[in-house]
Formats: sequence, C-alpha cells, structure tokens
Amino acid sequence: MKVKMLPACVTLLVGFALLAVPAMANFVSTGQGVGPIKTIPETMTFKTVEGGPAIECKSAEFGGGEWHIQGKAAIKQGKYFYHGITNKGPRMQLKVLWGSCKGPNGTNFFTLCNLEIAEVTIHFGLGAFPAPGCELLTAFRFSSHYCAIVASQGSNTELFEVPLANVGKNTIEASSQIKGMTTTIEEAGEECKALKIKGGQRTGSLITKTPFIIEGVQLE
Repeated sequence: MKVKMLPACVTLLVGFALLAVPAMANFVSTGQGVGPIKTIPETMTFKTVEGGPAIECKSAEFGGGEWHIQGKAAIKQGKYFYHGITNKGPRMQLKVLWGSCKGPNGTNFFTLCNLEIAEVTIHFGLGAFPAPGCELLTAFRFSSHYCAIVASQGSNTELFEVPLANVGKNTIEASSQIKGMTTTIEEAGEECKALKIKGGQRTGSLITKTPFIIEGVQLE
C-alpha cells in the first residue's frame, strides 16, 4: 500500500515546490521605456563595511535621476552587453545624478550612482552596479587630497535585495536593502584613512529610508 502511495506523494510535493517558486516578472512601460525618476529616496545610506562610518545622501541634495528598461544581457569576453532601451524587459537601471552626501565629520562626498534591478518578481529584485557603478568622492581625483569610494560592476551582481511594488496605475516603488556590497577605495593624502573609511569584500550596504517612485512603468 505504501508503495502505491509514493508516486502520488512525490507528485504532490513537486506541485507544492512549483507553487513556492515565485513567477518572474518584467518591467512594462507605457511609453518608450525611459523617463525621469519622480521621487528619489529621502535618505540613501552607504557603508563600505558593516559597522563602519556611514555616508548619508539626502534627496534634496541631488539633481534628479532617470530610469530605463533593458532587455536581456549577453556576456562577451567577461563583459556585459545589453540590448538597447526597450518598453518591456527584465532589467531596469536607475541613474541618480550628481549630488552631495555627508560622511564622517560632516565631510562632503559628491555622488553618482547607477543601480540595476534584475531577476525581478512582482515583489523584489536583485541589485547590481553597472558601469560606471556608484562613486562617492570628496574631491576630484587630480586633487592632492581626496577619498573615493567605488562600487563597480565586478562582484556586485545579484545583490539581495531590492523590494518592489506596483503602487498605482503605471507607478512602481523600488527600495534598496542591499547588503553584501563590495567596495574599493582610492585616495591621495591618506584622506580615506583619516575618515576611517576602508574598502570591503561583500561587507558594504546601500539602504534607502524611503523608496524611489517611478512613473510610466508597471510590473507584470
């Protein structure tokens, strides 16, 4: 009797397993697959290492941002190549334009950040930092004293996690709760050392206090 029941049990378990796997989704635009970010998070907090000093970026200090949807990626010679902008696809890039952030001792960091959201479901996606990645600099690199923090594409792919939600007609929210980010530093005059900032392998984080609000796109 037990032998006869086994196939049915196996079938039932497989059915439950399939139900437990979340369905993949696409970003779908009502326009050309590109547009301005309506609202940038109130605060974005960067840390290069867990427990290390924080760098906080306020939305009012940014010049804005834009989003676009991308098709599937291909890898050639170890580098990512994407299809052009599309109005339906599994990846979205958020580009946050240059803004001013505050680091240790009130130090100003000028910041530019490209955040990619991929492998999405209706509720969350994975984060990455496509070129030029995220850069935070106290001064230009030709200065005698500067500290630069860089989160580049490299090992920063499939980072957990980016919560997503449809919040209205053709409007979505995207937040960053990314942990395990890899960062490197560049400095002149031991500027990073003075601020007690160091790079870290899969120990950094990017946390948003409130979500990005993006109009003209839906998760389907």
